[in-house]
Amino acid sequence: MRWVGLTVISAVMTVPLLCSNTHAGNPSTVAGEAIYDAYCGTCHGFNGAPLLPNTPNFAEGERMEKSDSELLDSIRDGKGRVMPAWLGVLSNEECEAVLQYIRETLS
Repeated sequence: MRWVGLTVISAVMTVPLLCSNTHAGNPSTVAGEAIYDAYCGTCHGFNGAPLLPNTPNFAEGERMEKSDSELLDSIRDGKGRVMPAWLGVLSNEECEAVLQYIRETLS
């Protein structure tokens, strides 16, 4: 009986992981989602709608008119005391993956 219970629990725990990977065709977007959730979602919201006041709302397209270069500069260098610089914490490739995830999924 214990074995069956563990199998059911294991299957139930696996289902959300399989369902949450909506970007299986694009590894960079999958990586960007994981990085965004770990480093950005607390302030910018896990669905792109910010949790903090005066934070860009990616779900409504705020700041998305900026070029990739401008947005990558914001991610890498931060925004003064409002947003930390992530270059050094994240690699350049990870910063690019986050931007790709924001552009393709949140905005």
